Amino acid sequence: MNKTTIIKQSIQVFDQYLTESVKSAVLIVLKSLFSKAESAKSNQQEQNFFSWYRQLKEEGKSLLSAVKEEMRLMPDFISKHLESQQEPAVLSLVAEEELSITLALTQLDSSLEVIGHAELYTLEKRMNVLYGSGQLDQSNMPFSPPALIWALSNALNRMEMDVEVKVMVIETLNKELSKQIVDIYHQINSIFITAGILPNIKPQFTTPAKQSRISSEQNKDPVASPESKRSDGSQVEGTATQYDAKTQELVQSIFEMLRPNHAAQTNKVAEIKKDEFDQALEQISKQVSVNASSQNVSQLKEQLSDQVKNNTGNFYPQFSPIQSNTMDLMGMVYDEIGSDKRLDSNIKSSFNAINIPLIRLAVSDDTFFTDENHSARRYIEMLIKSSHQWYGTEVIRKVHQFSDAAAKSFDGSKAAFDKALLNLEEYLHIKEKRADHAERKWVSAAKGQEKMEITKGKVQKHMDQWLSICEIPFLKDVLKNVWEDALTLTLLREGEQSDIWHKKLRAAETLSKLGNQDTIKLLKGGEKLQALHMLDETMDELGFSVRDRQNTKDNIHACLAWNEQSEDSEGGVLIPDLKKVLSIEEAKSGGKKDKEEHSGKKIEDIRELTEQELNEMERLIATPYGTLFDFHYKQGDKVRKKLSWVSTLSQRILFVDLTGKQPDKQDLRRVAIDVTRGTIQAVEKQTQSYFQKALSNVFARVKKIRSS
Repeated sequence: MNKTTIIKQSIQVFDQYLTESVKSAVLIVLKSLFSKAESAKSNQQEQNFFSWYRQLKEEGKSLLSAVKEEMRLMPDFISKHLESQQEPAVLSLVAEEELSITLALTQLDSSLEVIGHAELYTLEKRMNVLYGSGQLDQSNMPFSPPALIWALSNALNRMEMDVEVKVMVIETLNKELSKQIVDIYHQINSIFITAGILPNIKPQFTTPAKQSRISSEQNKDPVASPESKRSDGSQVEGTATQYDAKTQELVQSIFEMLRPNHAAQTNKVAEIKKDEFDQALEQISKQVSVNASSQNVSQLKEQLSDQVKNNTGNFYPQFSPIQSNTMDLMGMVYDEIGSDKRLDSNIKSSFNAINIPLIRLAVSDDTFFTDENHSARRYIEMLIKSSHQWYGTEVIRKVHQFSDAAAKSFDGSKAAFDKALLNLEEYLHIKEKRADHAERKWVSAAKGQEKMEITKGKVQKHMDQWLSICEIPFLKDVLKNVWEDALTLTLLREGEQSDIWHKKLRAAETLSKLGNQDTIKLLKGGEKLQALHMLDETMDELGFSVRDRQNTKDNIHACLAWNEQSEDSEGGVLIPDLKKVLSIEEAKSGGKKDKEEHSGKKIEDIRELTEQELNEMERLIATPYGTLFDFHYKQGDKVRKKLSWVSTLSQRILFVDLTGKQPDKQDLRRVAIDVTRGTIQAVEKQTQSYFQKALSNVFARVKKIRSS
């Protein structure tokens, strides 16, 4: 079967299950909406439910057709990217999607990935063989959960239905597909097996007794309180209030130093009341975009004063000390955020989106400064954490939607931040899980490659000895281009204690002696026959053609007759007339090319390391996996990567990008040199509350101003 046939058959299987699941989900939601409309407690509720029922009734068939159409287009979409030699775009949701729809689709993606992980693993390997590419993974391959989400997102975006209806359909479809997803992938894998694509692949999943340093370091969260953490990704209903004495003390100290600025305000009658302040600030936030930095606080106060005049008729409104000082304080906190070069610019935009809600809470909610588990405070810390962990990635750019949603739904209470915090935690939890899964694959690959290099080193010791004995070029080529690979694979699969390993060692040694006039005389007839038989079997295992195997046998026999030949008149040894073995000729030319590519070395690769560089190398070896490093390039670009694995055996170090992809394996000594030069820098961990640290800096600034 060719690629088109395999994809066509796979689409048929996927269509069959998907059609049934979407139909079932639509019917279930229709019944649910009709039932809710009948038992509605108000006319408004009844109208809403019946309106949604009619929308789904009218759009149900169109939705099914749209999903099927998107799924059929998706394999061609991926093929075009591969054929144009572009990196396949990660299949993602529609950019303008509503937040609630995005979260529902993300939950569907996560559920299907967890349930079908075993079949997905094998399907991913087969897809890369089918497309002839190593660029496909579960984020962009056909029929994966992200592919289904991509199709659903595009299909739903074309439907004229309210957000609530779409979310209900997605959630119901999640339940329906979860029951069948394993069977779907199993049947698609069966199509590949029938076509002969990786039929013997057997995924193995091991659970170590202790988690590796990757997960232990990655899952540490020094910012979030113990009550906010979750072990399984489930949402936390609430957290206990925890008195924050340090923050309260800092705020009181800052207010004490700011108080003289308001000593003249003694007219209590003219003071702006809390509800007046809150109402005016809400009105201003809807009219204009407000920057909350300290430079703009004076302007904001003037706008607030004018708004209060319009609302109350109070022509001389005065801010209370609490109102004025709090606005000044929050302005200076925003100064700290704006000037912090370690923060991603997208996170600074997220802070700007919630500046007015934070000011309103800081003024009206007495627990904002006293409770470190206050949801708005925890949301601040979560934004900082996401900037640290996802700096410069697509993830950080999508965080803004949570701040935007909190600002739009803010009603004066912390409820909007409660919801935004839970949604952001859920979103980051899913992203962390995916990144960890991708990173583990690269670490496993790096360890496998190191094992291969060590094995090749052991084989090379034997090869050096045999090549020094052998004098005939053809036999040397056979040893280098047949036996070297064969022995490496045997050692990897069977180990040094196996019988087959020792048999092949003896056969290779015999072949090397056949190429030497002195050692060939010491060989017995049985040893020669056994070596030739083992050579033929090995070439067959490695995929050499029948013609090449026969030519190799003929050449070996010509070499056996070489011992009986006399020297020519010029004193040289008569070289036997040998036939060409095409596969060996190709291997020889490929080996020469590799040597040419790796011949040049920089001075840093061969010089002795300084004492400081040696110390840095020792520190890198002891650095916990999951530590983040910033790579500074000549163009001024900064890329943040995660340390995933260090090998003292091969002196290699592996980094991945923050999403767990794009592996970067480097020489350990080279990285130590760059760390010493400062072009690679470890990212400092946030070990204390960012909000407290910002207040401490504000306190120092105010104190300096007061003393000058």
